[in-house]
Amino acid sequence: MYKGYGLKLSDWFVQSRVLAAYGKSVEQMYSFGLSEYKQVIAESKAGIAGLSPYDSKDNIDGNQIETSWFPKRRCHVFLSHSHKDEALAVSIAGALKYLMGLDVFVDSLVWGFRDDLINQLLNRLHIPDEEKDYRYRQVIAHVDCMLNKSLIEMEDGCECLLFLNTPNSVSTYGIVQRTNSPWIYSELETSRFLRVHMDDRRTKIKLANEAMDSAVTNSRFGTISYAVPNHLLDLSGEAFARWCVSCCREGRKSFDALDKLYSIAR
Repeated sequence: MYKGYGLKLSDWFVQSRVLAAYGKSVEQMYSFGLSEYKQVIAESKAGIAGLSPYDSKDNIDGNQIETSWFPKRRCHVFLSHSHKDEALAVSIAGALKYLMGLDVFVDSLVWGFRDDLINQLLNRLHIPDEEKDYRYRQVIAHVDCMLNKSLIEMEDGCECLLFLNTPNSVSTYGIVQRTNSPWIYSELETSRFLRVHMDDRRTKIKLANEAMDSAVTNSRFGTISYAVPNHLLDLSGEAFARWCVSCCREGRKSFDALDKLYSIAR
């Protein structure tokens, strides 16, 4: 990861200030963004459904599950968001792909199959009744470990992090922002310690050119919350719109579009 931004944006802003200028709506960008993930979602579903989980010792191969569940995909942007903002996140991913050719990783479209995987593993394990509670917790721990490791790898491989900062993802207590989501907390904290680097595809693209000339909280109960780290750069809706519009006007795509973002929001 090279740079990370806390993005404050609303559905109204996306529709009225960015997309409407190009004759597009949030709904169209949502459909476009979802279509970009159709193959990834299909691969994840097929990978979970087609697991051959037992090795010669009748043990489940966690590495195989991880590979099958989390297909490798190279993206420019990692979009961290609340599950309640999934539609907005997919719309933003669709807009960035449509306007600037940026591939955006929307994590919930992949880890949304977490419960399916847990249930499938429980069904395939031979668990005595007296051990069910313990083994259930054990399977959850394994699945969450696989998911967290894969998310870290994806986050590290993306050049830019956008955190969708909305009331669904954070709450403000005095001057401190806190989140009830352990996944958002993990993604933001991880970004503090990742190596600072640009995508290695930049060099490959340059050489080629020269050669050619993105815990559900139940409000009835108590919650666990985490302080949101403040190392991300602020990216206002106004700056986000200025970035999108200028890239479209100047014909900037892919990494060239990211460079424009870095110059606008320092």
